[in-house]
Amino acid sequence: MARRKRLVLIDDSETEMEFVRRALEAIYPGAEFHAFRNGADALAHLCDAPEVLRADVILLDLKLPGLDGHAILKALRERFAPGDLPVVVFTSSREASDLARAYAAGANSYVVKPLVYEHYGEVVGLVARYWLDANAAIEREGDEHD
Repeated sequence: MARRKRLVLIDDSETEMEFVRRALEAIYPGAEFHAFRNGADALAHLCDAPEVLRADVILLDLKLPGLDGHAILKALRERFAPGDLPVVVFTSSREASDLARAYAAGANSYVVKPLVYEHYGEVVGLVARYWLDANAAIEREGDEHD
């Protein structure tokens, strides 16, 4: 049996987590959804015990308490290549410096969060369909074919 696709969100906002979860359930009901409110917990699961949580794509907010998204991205890229673990920066920041810094650190994509709740379904749906379905991912040991 094929492993279900997994989307991970790293965002400190409960509201954002709920918006993404609802949008993902509506657009891609077969996907697993895991959310972390801080970088330390996310890195512990993704880097220290990657066999426990094999993410197919990570949505990463930049504005986080403690370890910010840039630090998390740097830590992820020290362990995983962009082709091994896609990281989509999913943030409200439209700052050119954040965009440039994220891509320089190895972000696979940069998506600005919608300002209107009704657009979450569209945006999360596009991201999920692309990274979970359309993107040709590198096969990892232990993954089963669909």
